[in-house]
Amino acid sequence: MIERGKAEIDTASRRRMLDPMFAPPAPHRPAATPLERATAKHEAKTELIRDDILRHTNADGRSYCLQKPPDAATRDGPVPITLVPMLCP
Repeated sequence: MIERGKAEIDTASRRRMLDPMFAPPAPHRPAATPLERATAKHEAKTELIRDDILRHTNADGRSYCLQKPPDAATRDGPVPITLVPMLCP
C-alpha cells in the first residue's frame, strides 16, 4: 500500500510539472489600498542608463543621475574627482 501511494504521488507531481493547467490557481491577493501604498517600504536602486550616466533612485522615490567624468580628468590629478548629481536626461 505504501509503494502504491508513493507511485500515485509521483505520477501526480509529474502531471503537474508537465501540464500547467492542472496546477491549482494562484491565491487571490486584493489590490493594495492607498494607505498600504503610501506606507510601503521601497528600496534604493541604481541603474546604468548609458555608458557614462548612472541613475540612482532613493527609497523615497526621488532620483538623480551621476555622469562619469572624462578619462583625462581622472588621470593623476592633485585631488580626487567628485561626481556631481544632475537631472536625468
